[in-house]
Amino acid sequence: MCGENDIRFMLRFLNRHYGVTRIKNGKHFKRAIILNSNNIVILGEKSARPILNEYLFNTLEELFRCDTDTINYVLDKFLSVI
Repeated sequence: MCGENDIRFMLRFLNRHYGVTRIKNGKHFKRAIILNSNNIVILGEKSARPILNEYLFNTLEELFRCDTDTINYVLDKFLSVI
């Protein structure tokens, strides 16, 4: 079980390392999250939420070793903002 400080730390970690950026897609700029050098998720696409959820869940689970409910709570908070 992770505490309130751990939750705040995880949210700061996600905001710092997976913040929203703008990328050029054709003639327009779109909001996106860069997961790593090879994977970019464009926000607003229907497939974005499940991909982000799975990738970020696995990342938080490996780094912080928290329970599933806490990680899902953090991801819901993080993804509701974007």
